[in-house]
Amino acid sequence: MQLIGSREWDAVELMYVFIDRYRNTFKEQEFNFSSELRFKYNKAAHEFRIERNEMHIPNFFQHSREGGSNEGRIKNITGIIGKNGAGKTTILDFIKDNFVEGAGGLIECAIVVTRDERGQGYIHCHRDLKIEKGNWNDKSFRFHDPIYYTELGNIHSMPQSNPMENTAVVFFSTIFDAKQEREWSGMRNISTNYLVKDAKRKQAEMGHVDAGASETELYRRDEIKRQLNFIRSYDASGFELPFPIPERATVIARPVEALLHASLSHTKDRYKSFNDLHRHTRDWLKAMEVQAKGRAESVKHRFFSAVVYTFLNEMMSYFLDWIPEERVPVDFDKLYQGNEELYLKILELMNSIGSSMVIQEYKNKDMLNWIDGAMELVRMLDRCITPENTVDYTFHLPLFTDDKNEIAIMDIMDAHLRASVITSFLDFDWRDLSSGQKALLSTYARFHSIADEQERFSNLHLEDNVLILIDEGELYLHPEWQKRYLNSLIEYLPQIYTNRNIQIIMTSNSPVIISDLPKSHLIFIDKTDKGCKVIDGLLENKQTFAANIHTLFSDAFFMDTGLIGEFAHQKILALINQINSLPSEALYAQSSEMEILIGQIGEPVLRSKLSSMLKDRIGPYLEREHSNQQLIEIILKMQHEIKELKKGIRNNDHH
Repeated sequence: MQLIGSREWDAVELMYVFIDRYRNTFKEQEFNFSSELRFKYNKAAHEFRIERNEMHIPNFFQHSREGGSNEGRIKNITGIIGKNGAGKTTILDFIKDNFVEGAGGLIECAIVVTRDERGQGYIHCHRDLKIEKGNWNDKSFRFHDPIYYTELGNIHSMPQSNPMENTAVVFFSTIFDAKQEREWSGMRNISTNYLVKDAKRKQAEMGHVDAGASETELYRRDEIKRQLNFIRSYDASGFELPFPIPERATVIARPVEALLHASLSHTKDRYKSFNDLHRHTRDWLKAMEVQAKGRAESVKHRFFSAVVYTFLNEMMSYFLDWIPEERVPVDFDKLYQGNEELYLKILELMNSIGSSMVIQEYKNKDMLNWIDGAMELVRMLDRCITPENTVDYTFHLPLFTDDKNEIAIMDIMDAHLRASVITSFLDFDWRDLSSGQKALLSTYARFHSIADEQERFSNLHLEDNVLILIDEGELYLHPEWQKRYLNSLIEYLPQIYTNRNIQIIMTSNSPVIISDLPKSHLIFIDKTDKGCKVIDGLLENKQTFAANIHTLFSDAFFMDTGLIGEFAHQKILALINQINSLPSEALYAQSSEMEILIGQIGEPVLRSKLSSMLKDRIGPYLEREHSNQQLIEIILKMQHEIKELKKGIRNNDHH
């Protein structure tokens, strides 16, 4: 076949992939991502065929509500469904490895079918996978002829090797399993695995942290900032969350003194004066704690102590070279005797320590910024901690400033960032949000974080076409919210990714998601002895859209051992075994306990059957026991009559 020259189109939809072999997981497996056309490749016959889906509905995922003219358009959604270990995530990895611009292009031995925005289709076939016959060149299918042949990651006679040109790939997952994740040019990675690493990398590039900083703490800080930015723009978006937006967040002080002890244990005799400083500071803070009056003062003391201990720990851990060998000049007698408010004493303490560190020839901009940030945080804490907003040893603030509140959570977070070089000593959490609500909020915030609005000062705008990969995004959600999950994406994503064509490929092992997708939008994969294989739909239920979720659950694809938990399953099997194997007398002796267990079974048919089995097994025994009891009663009666008869005879003899 002759090869054509460079293309003048923008591929916007991934329609089909045949994988010859990938990671010892898939061998000669094909994945149809198009609901309009179905593709089939016969490797042995070198044949490639296309069929139309007569049940296809154009624009199926366009929401019925009125939207703005610049809203994005969801072109297609595909669900990849499989049990754990079936290879769902591996398919997404294949897409990331081969269709992202910076990943190196199409490097696997595969066949890939794409379609541009004008409906023109293109087939990219590796040279080892020949296509010699089939109906793909039927003009009604609108596929380009000849085929693009690929080899070693290059599409010959074409300027680039990416079959999804002008397409941004977005990868989202809430799973945290320490898997190595990357982000290339043309890809935005908003998975937890990547963001945890990325939070520290970005801070290190700006010189804010060193190698000892906690990745998870930096990630938590970034995650809450993403959520705050989302909430800030939420009112104008028109998007409705399934729960009320929180109005306030909670600030928690972490115990830091133990970290300071660890830092001091590694110091030399040279820093004996610093050990003395720590001891005097600790004693002074404890004395101030005793003098604190009221709940707000006690909370302030806890937060001030966290700032001071962190301040000392940062000196030992980060600014070691700036600590003088002589005694650090702090007048503790003055601090004890002064009548100033506690926050002023704290500022005086920090100023004395900082002044001794900042020797003229060693002045450092970062260090001065750190000292100023710590002192500013103390001032802010003194102003914002009041009796009205303290709970236990925490306090809460509104998310944003208003006429009544001049300090908000974002202000405290920014000050905390300046005051902590490597030691995170404040935690931030939402008030009155469950873990499921936090998971949903995180989902919306992460997708929002890469929208044009958030990237207006960078060159990281998404391409005109967006391929979104979601790996078990409904994880951690209650089934009721799983039911709403896909609909919320359909409503939300076009609003934030304006003027974009959007394709979604999502993995799941939940039938709750399946009920929102027709079967032509689903790929079922299962793990067999010969590897992971694509199977032809559900075994017992061929139609999935708007199907009863219980019916989907009952399909053997999901529950090949039934619809009850494994512990209950084993308990009932043991009960059945006892009923069938125990001798009647022993079974009768345990029947009361068994009847209690049977009475707690929720499934009525199963409960009734087990009850009948027990009665059938002990019934003959009870009948024998009843007959024996009747005989015993007859014998006892006869014995009584004989005894009475003998008694009567003896009485007659006396007369």
